[in-house]
Amino acid sequence: GRQFRGSYSRSHRRATLCIWIVALIAIGIQIPLGVYYGVHGARNNYAYDVKVTRVLRNINHASNDALIALYPFESASTIRDRIRVLELHRLSLFADDDTSVGR
Repeated sequence: GRQFRGSYSRSHRRATLCIWIVALIAIGIQIPLGVYYGVHGARNNYAYDVKVTRVLRNINHASNDALIALYPFESASTIRDRIRVLELHRLSLFADDDTSVGR
């Protein structure tokens, strides 16, 4: 009984060590990739947000194609109607009088 228990313990330790090594390697790979793609993704999101803000702040001069390019699953008239509600109630990016953002 004792020898079986010892061999189980040795194989258990070996399996645990392998799991830890694999986990550390996975973490070691995730950190640099996460930092690189996280920063890259944040830059893309920011650039998209600036583009959307410019178009929506100048909705009266924006083409239907520009609206559909930003929101492909909505019609241009639906987008314009929603923006009118935001403007009317001073919501979202229309909440302040600062017109420098997105212009």
